[in-house]
Amino acid sequence: YIRMGVGVLKQPSLSPLEDGASLARQCVEALGDTSRFPPRLLVFLPTQSFKPYRPVLIGIRNKLAELGFGDTPLVGASVAVCVSEGEFLEEGALLVCLGSKLIKATTATGIDAQKDWKTGVGKLLDGLGLNEQEDLNPRGNRFLFTFLPGLDQSGDFRSDRAGEIMDELRRRTHARLPMHGGVACSGLDYGEGTLFEGDNVYCGAAVAALVD
Repeated sequence: YIRMGVGVLKQPSLSPLEDGASLARQCVEALGDTSRFPPRLLVFLPTQSFKPYRPVLIGIRNKLAELGFGDTPLVGASVAVCVSEGEFLEEGALLVCLGSKLIKATTATGIDAQKDWKTGVGKLLDGLGLNEQEDLNPRGNRFLFTFLPGLDQSGDFRSDRAGEIMDELRRRTHARLPMHGGVACSGLDYGEGTLFEGDNVYCGAAVAALVD
């Protein structure tokens, strides 16, 4: 009842808009019959070679709108390297798409989660419409794609708060939601990674998609 499509680029071209369009086109084509498997969530995983990221995101959104799927939610994070069909792409980018008529996804951002993880997690849960006082997964069919900030601009390992953010998420969701995802990074060097929600680009935030 669910199908995954993947768009891959080995390196950026001279046009970030075209790069985004290519990733989106590959994803939708890989889903096949979009009447049965319409795009429900996108996960964007670019290396640093695709900076600045926002034009790529706009290219993705424009192509999806052209194909009739412009409201598909997106989350993601910058990565050190992409892996596609056994090949390591140090200058690559991936766009993963989940397609199904039977799922929906809601996305949100916890601004400044790296500086204040308790407040950031609270904003994230509020944005996802999750009430800590209720059963967050009554049917056992919900899960989170969660992408967290890693190091800050200093590259100092003491700035990494991903563990604290994850612990706070698990505590406030009562460990009722399985989580998948990762931590944003700046490449093979130590530095600040980038997070994505929709067309927005963040540093120091936590982003998540609730799949239901």
